[in-house]
Amino acid sequence: MKKTLYRVAISGLGNRGWSHLAGFAAHADRFQVSAVCSSSADKLRIVKSRFEDCLTYSDTEKMLAEVRPDVFCFATPPSVRLSYVRLAARYGVKAIAMEKPIAGSLQEAREISRICSEHGIQVVVCHQHKYLPSFVRLKQFVQSGDIGEIVRIHGKTRGWLYNSGTHFVDYLLWINGGVKADWVVGHVHGKGKLEDSHPSPEYALGELHFGNGVTGIIECGYLSPPYLSEDRFWTDNRLTVHGTHGYAWAETDGRWGPSPDIRRDKCWKGRRRPGRRRSRTPFRRITRKIWPTGWMTAASSTRAISTSASTDTKYCTPFAPAPSTTPASICRFRAGCTGTSSDAWSRSFPTSPQNIRTVEH
Repeated sequence: MKKTLYRVAISGLGNRGWSHLAGFAAHADRFQVSAVCSSSADKLRIVKSRFEDCLTYSDTEKMLAEVRPDVFCFATPPSVRLSYVRLAARYGVKAIAMEKPIAGSLQEAREISRICSEHGIQVVVCHQHKYLPSFVRLKQFVQSGDIGEIVRIHGKTRGWLYNSGTHFVDYLLWINGGVKADWVVGHVHGKGKLEDSHPSPEYALGELHFGNGVTGIIECGYLSPPYLSEDRFWTDNRLTVHGTHGYAWAETDGRWGPSPDIRRDKCWKGRRRPGRRRSRTPFRRITRKIWPTGWMTAASSTRAISTSASTDTKYCTPFAPAPSTTPASICRFRAGCTGTSSDAWSRSFPTSPQNIRTVEH
């Protein structure tokens, strides 16, 4: 059966815009990048050199009016989300892929939901980290029952609420099977980020009580506990699931693990991938290279890990912070949240399409 080929228009070529472009390009059997819009003429020239048949624009509405794409992807600040959704409805877009947060306010979010419902538009918000291998392993481990019944879920991120916090709100819901919260109570502190492109309090703390009796805790901002050194601020986060028999955790830098009591249990020692050498000590990790490069988008969820040959890197255990200097062999991934500049993305993308490998979940 022949697969449908969807025409895609992309607006915005910042860090995340390049990631989305690469993700759609890596799935050329399903998506055709028909048009790209950016305020940067240099970036548009780079795109044109890589995709000869792709149209380039500096005006988003003109692009949508002329191309009439099936999929509209925009990696733009939250302040224009609602206006872009209205444009999508006006020009018959079938699906939207957007960055988080979905809106800058609850009122805007409700309006976006109403517009998309009335016009039959499918929406994907890019909460991509749950497709990382570390989060997939955490989900599998929780579902295996090794930690017992879920009692409490704790999500923490050093990034502020509208920047990284929305990810962890989504992951609390995801790891708990999508059960809705009965009630939520919270506290916010600090005005320093209110003028940011993702305006937020400097710290937010919330507690949720889910319909299945599970308690959720979320911390976002500079007062959340650090596990990594300051130079790894954007990957300093953790999702921890506490059960009746122990707990397990995962981070977006690629690390994950169960609580020490489960590590010592025989059933944990027997759980390893076929052919993978078991570490001699419970906190030693075996570094390995998985893929040469990776892209994280709404269309494809992939990651890249770069490691050294050392196997002496120790886990940062859940009950102790990371050392002040992090060894270079700790996993890193290029997914738009590692501080990579858009110039570096634009330089690397046209010259290395052959290195793109994707793994679908």
